Amino acid sequence: MRNKFRYESYPATRRIRGIIAQQSGRRLHDKTASGYEECSLNFLEGPPDVQYNRSLMVSENSRRQAMDYNAYWDSVYTERDSAQQSPFTEALHSQILSLIPSATSSILDAGCGGGSLMIRLAAAGEYALHGIDVSEPGIEHLVKNLRMSAEAGSITDMPQFADDQFDLVICSEVLEHLDDQQVETAVSEIFRVAKRNVILTCPYREKLGYHALLCQDCGAEYHICGHIRRVEDSFWRDILRPHSNEIKITTSGVRPLRSARFSRWLRTRGHSVIMSSDQKCMNCSQPIPYRRPTGALRQVLRAYSLLQRVSTGFGIHSAANYVVRASKPSRS
Repeated sequence: MRNKFRYESYPATRRIRGIIAQQSGRRLHDKTASGYEECSLNFLEGPPDVQYNRSLMVSENSRRQAMDYNAYWDSVYTERDSAQQSPFTEALHSQILSLIPSATSSILDAGCGGGSLMIRLAAAGEYALHGIDVSEPGIEHLVKNLRMSAEAGSITDMPQFADDQFDLVICSEVLEHLDDQQVETAVSEIFRVAKRNVILTCPYREKLGYHALLCQDCGAEYHICGHIRRVEDSFWRDILRPHSNEIKITTSGVRPLRSARFSRWLRTRGHSVIMSSDQKCMNCSQPIPYRRPTGALRQVLRAYSLLQRVSTGFGIHSAANYVVRASKPSRS
């Protein structure tokens, strides 16, 4: 059977296109991908990985180089008590829930972290829930404090689960952390243990350079959360075609315009658009201090924030996350 790809349109208004194009002297452009229309300003668009040092994050042998993201996420899952981790999480979870088939009774959360999605699933229906994640502190928090069923382990190797064990497997905000080989292995395992349906999510066309930190001591420049790939429509087709004959690509949330070049410009001057407190370098462990902007720079940041809010109000923005449901071929 031929693969059926269905893409749900994410609306973007076109009023004020001519006005902005005239005032900025730049052309507003559309990016169409399987039906999705995105309006954005050229002068805020940067290359996907502008000035981004990927070699510090993934080495040739597919291992992280000196970047201790496991320790970072362990602290997130325990210290934040499974709280929402971004302003887009609520919309993401709502979209996931809307895609769960009505006949679902058992769900595996592959890469459950601190359990924020499992908490939402438990409140939404009578599901038999189970989670798996590499973070042992996160799993311990889930089991001891939240009384949920979970275990430590990698989604790239789940021999403890039988074929077709779960009605639905959800893997949310995980694949962007994995290299190509790990993604291929993880997706194969996810479809093996899923009886029929799989839901996968990733950030929507993320500008990796926007979320990078720069250590002034060792020069390391890396994504604050450990993301190593920019996900686009072609990614889903490539990884899902071998396993599914029906793929539904949707989006969730609203992400304002973001400039990787502007973020880089701030980093080289010791500031950041993504930091609100001191951080520790994952390469050399030296502190990366948060510096509160003052003077002219403070005014520049205020203007940038205002531009984001105004453009978002006029519908010039992108989606925040991909939310994709794929179904295994039915056995005749």
